[in-house]
Amino acid sequence: MMKALAHLRDSDPKVAEVLDDAAQGKRLLVRMLAEQPPVLTEDAWDGVLAESEAEVLAWWIALVSLRVSELHTSQVCRAFLENAELRNYAIAIGRDERAMRELGELADKMRAGGG
Repeated sequence: MMKALAHLRDSDPKVAEVLDDAAQGKRLLVRMLAEQPPVLTEDAWDGVLAESEAEVLAWWIALVSLRVSELHTSQVCRAFLENAELRNYAIAIGRDERAMRELGELADKMRAGGG
């Protein structure tokens, strides 16, 4: 997710501006969710509409921008949108360079068939 967010920020200065502004980010996120999966529950929509933190909205935009094949299932995307505790954990661990390096090493090991 952090790579996807960095890619979005680096792709266009206007996109970076939207990601740093909660109001613009919310409008973009709502438009993206209305145009493509995942289908959210009413509670999840309420959470999206109530969110005012630009960082969370930017993270959601990056999440929704990934193709389903990159996530392996749209349910993962929906879980991060609907579960605040899970989302907060993922955002926090994304800031922890050591934890991200360890997760990357584990993922490499799993892909290589060693785990």
